[in-house]
Amino acid sequence: DTHDRFNMVLNAEMNMYKWLTIGANSRFSYGKMNTLPYAGSDGYATPYGAVEGFATGPFTSMAGLDPLTAVYYEKGGYIPASIQGLIARGANVPMTDDGKYYGISQFAISGTTMNPLMYMDKFRYMMRNTDLTTNIYANITPVKDLVITSRFGFDISSNYINSYFKTFTGIGPQNYATPQVSASSPLRIYYQWENFANYSKTFGKHTLGGMIGMSVSERNNYTLTASANNLTKEK
Repeated sequence: DTHDRFNMVLNAEMNMYKWLTIGANSRFSYGKMNTLPYAGSDGYATPYGAVEGFATGPFTSMAGLDPLTAVYYEKGGYIPASIQGLIARGANVPMTDDGKYYGISQFAISGTTMNPLMYMDKFRYMMRNTDLTTNIYANITPVKDLVITSRFGFDISSNYINSYFKTFTGIGPQNYATPQVSASSPLRIYYQWENFANYSKTFGKHTLGGMIGMSVSERNNYTLTASANNLTKEK
């Protein structure tokens, strides 16, 4: 797994005149993560698992895999009859780069348990996140004791999520007949505009204060999703 992240923060304030102050606060972040996906019961690939239903991944497989299944089987050595049957049928039995067969459990009753090293080789998950938050403001003091503030802020966040499943044939439910790829790109935009005036006047031991203002905000969410299950070639 790899996780790269970059953050930048900018704060600035300037007194343009005695009666005017302007400033800005901004934060930018970018992150990229390459990891292994977990497949939830809803079919959505995520490294964190499904909120409801089962979630499968290399750690789940390590805990659930039976102790009778070897990690690898050498060509020319002992190969279980179940794997020999797949080879005889011309099935795409998962192999390592150096020509070993991955151990496949013949006792698996669901697709949630598989060889964890095979899982690391066959599945890929990548996520990029970009976020920009900015707040710009101006304080105006036209007369003594009165401060008028105008403030505009926005938050723009975008993600790109990509998962890839190579093809292989296993025992029972452990089958991916064709390569599968999916991608989604959520975009979230939020902005808020505020204008208000504060008045505070002190008379001896007494203070008179008041505020009046308005606020407008809007939030929009957009998502683009695509998937393909019958690729003709895998890479």
